[in-house]
Amino acid sequence: MENSDRDARSGSYPYISPVPGRIPVVAFNPWVSRKDKKWQEAPGNTFKVLGRCGFNTAVLHVPEEGILSRAFSLARESGIPCILQHYTHSLNNVMETLVERFKDEPNLGAFELKDEPPFFTLGIPQYTDARLDWQEGEVREIYDTLRRIIIRDRLNLMVFMNLAYYTDRGNFGNYPTYMDYLKKIQGAYRPAMWSYDVYPIISKDGATYTDQTKFYNAFNDFMQISGFSKRPFWAFCMSMQYTKYDKSSKLEHSRPAPTIGNLRYEAFSALACGAQGIVYWAYAQTEDNSSEKQLTAPIDRQGSRTDVWFNARQVNSEIARYTDVFLGCTVVNVFTKTGRSNDSASRTLHMFGPFNNIGTDADKGVICSRIKNSGFEYLVIVSKDPFHSQELIVVYEKDYPDSYDVLEMTPNFLSEATIDKPAAPSTTRRIALEPGGYAIIRWKAK
Repeated sequence: MENSDRDARSGSYPYISPVPGRIPVVAFNPWVSRKDKKWQEAPGNTFKVLGRCGFNTAVLHVPEEGILSRAFSLARESGIPCILQHYTHSLNNVMETLVERFKDEPNLGAFELKDEPPFFTLGIPQYTDARLDWQEGEVREIYDTLRRIIIRDRLNLMVFMNLAYYTDRGNFGNYPTYMDYLKKIQGAYRPAMWSYDVYPIISKDGATYTDQTKFYNAFNDFMQISGFSKRPFWAFCMSMQYTKYDKSSKLEHSRPAPTIGNLRYEAFSALACGAQGIVYWAYAQTEDNSSEKQLTAPIDRQGSRTDVWFNARQVNSEIARYTDVFLGCTVVNVFTKTGRSNDSASRTLHMFGPFNNIGTDADKGVICSRIKNSGFEYLVIVSKDPFHSQELIVVYEKDYPDSYDVLEMTPNFLSEATIDKPAAPSTTRRIALEPGGYAIIRWKAK
């Protein structure tokens, strides 16, 4: 009976989107839920303001029934589905009680296990002696409990977990690679979807930079496990500025206040790699802890909108605009292009569609993703630089209009537009990519 709702091909549980027909754009911590170590009720306008920012889903992690009841009611009035997450510091029986209480809420969108669970809590072998404040195997235990409730009550809901992305083998059970670790989770859990966070933009020792190796390696791993399991993945954007300190209270690093370029870079890189949902950590400023001080977020501790709120609203409107490109798409391949030479990336590009070459600034570069969706093909080009603009040159094949219907979808292609007379078709297009910016071209053979 436990396997009755699994996909016959992959053995995985079904992916059930909280917002069918839309890309989930998810706000973690939709209000300032904790002050002075006490849980706080949601203000009456919480979900209306959240919706105006372009979010269509929220994650609730407060482990108190009365506060959750009010939150579900307010969210329902605003048409916002809510994911019920197991709060990190609460026991399994607390989560089970809350699930039984709220499982029939009409705007309950999914259940989420504890965020970034350490591997020794997953009930799979090869763990270290680290314990933190978690219990061995506890995530496995509550996962099985939630699966039983879903099957018993025939709930059309999924359970998922969000994983941290590690490069140190000791953090993922000493498996040879992180991909081996993901395959072990696939075998044990058959998850309905994958979710992970990695935040590439860092400030340290007076410099702000991107950890591109970790960022793109994570995409590669989750694209692979998504294809292997035939289940989608969600990715995170860092929307809360914070500073992190080591055990001696020395500043270790910080995450800068998110600009539009930062958010575009993280969100559209993920979408170009096939992500089917974008989660913001966090929407409302969270409480400080022993190692982190949270400095700003879209909603600050006074409940007011900040500049980050308006940055998020802009990026979220762009995500919604290109739903037809990304939702349910198939990523054919992803490659990197740097500079203007006729390199291997150019040869890859030359093998499909109306394209001959792409050129970029030599010190920046782009990722290029070939996507198929609903009978069309797309080339999604995303800048690898969230801080600076760069010129993008797109070179089409000669006489490409004879063979392809081509639509340049993003407004930056209008930079060469004329007013007084129609311009002759050009095989070379020069456009400006804003920091973290992107270009999308659709084509179909005639």
